[in-house]
Amino acid sequence: MRGGTYEVWSRVNLHPSRRTVVTTASALALMMGVTTGVAVASSHHDILLEVDGVSRPIDGFFLTVGGALAFAGVEVGAHDLVAPAIDARVSDGQTIVVRTAIPYEVTLNGETKTAWSTADSIDGVLDSIVNSGSAIMAADRSTLRREMSVISADGPVVILADGVKTTVEAKAGDSADKLFTKAGITLADLDTVDFVFESGQTSLKVTRIFQGNVDVAAPLPFTTEERDDDSMNEGETKVLQEGQDGQTLTTYYRHTIDGKIVLNMPMAKKVTEPVTKIVAVGTKKKPQEKADAARAAAADIPAVSYSPDSAQGIAQEMVAARGWSDSEFRCLVSLWNHESGWNTAAANPSGAYGIPQALPGSKMASAGADWQTNPATQITWGLGYVSGRYGTPCGALAAWSAQGWY
Repeated sequence: MRGGTYEVWSRVNLHPSRRTVVTTASALALMMGVTTGVAVASSHHDILLEVDGVSRPIDGFFLTVGGALAFAGVEVGAHDLVAPAIDARVSDGQTIVVRTAIPYEVTLNGETKTAWSTADSIDGVLDSIVNSGSAIMAADRSTLRREMSVISADGPVVILADGVKTTVEAKAGDSADKLFTKAGITLADLDTVDFVFESGQTSLKVTRIFQGNVDVAAPLPFTTEERDDDSMNEGETKVLQEGQDGQTLTTYYRHTIDGKIVLNMPMAKKVTEPVTKIVAVGTKKKPQEKADAARAAAADIPAVSYSPDSAQGIAQEMVAARGWSDSEFRCLVSLWNHESGWNTAAANPSGAYGIPQALPGSKMASAGADWQTNPATQITWGLGYVSGRYGTPCGALAAWSAQGWY
């Protein structure tokens, strides 16, 4: 009997005929076909699949949510939201929702992390990420700034820009750029925007960024050069060349953040030299001796010789008595050096006379009858004139420098 078949069947006390075996096999095959058909029919479903807000019907053979997604060719990431769960069984007419999680670079309480969220608004993203404290998320030149809604429900949003807080009434769906337009805030190409989430509220912070060349000018003051001129009398001056300030123009490559310089690299420098002011100063001696003696004799006042140093000593005491500083005295010395060289008998063809060059000299008689020869009298009158007209000797010197007389 073929290969022991008989032994097997005889041992179990079965003696089926060939017809019996065939009939039995046919019945078994029929039963298995009916069972399989029922199983296949029960795995066919019509459902609605919604992926990130886009819906489409699905008609196919699958038993679970995961099977439906695989049938539809939808790949689900580890952070994506799927409802019902992947392993849940499906039923006809059911809706399966998929929300794709997006990674965001977020600074949480000072530490930068990558966080995933399926929310469709900025406040929803940050609220889903933050458990406590604060979060900051950059939104520079991205869909976050141009397209994504800042808040999920109407309400106020605070914008901080240029050190000023501006509150705008935002609507659900308003992007950051739209809120900037409402607030009248213009952004430059390099400016950055951060979404700041704190105490359950989302605000916008603008950081002004500048990168580029900046020219910085520094003045170079002109100097004054005095040249002796023996064609003019002592005390006379003439401007031969007006002075003009120069400048140093430095070009820097500068990087600023909210106006604070973080990089200031010099790139080029251009120097415009100042023009020196040139003043001719008369050195020709005046034949004053005889005139001085005649004036002294006419006034019955003995001619007395005073040196410029002694006259300046008298003036220094008078300046101090008026409460003026040493710098004021130095201005006075410079002023009357130009006017008379501190010569009590200095006379000008115009009629100006004496140390202060009073015009006419007889004005000094109000300070004393010896005004023609006494330096103290001349200085007393001269200080009174300076005080009344210019306030101080330095004020008088400034006027003289500007116009050549005082």
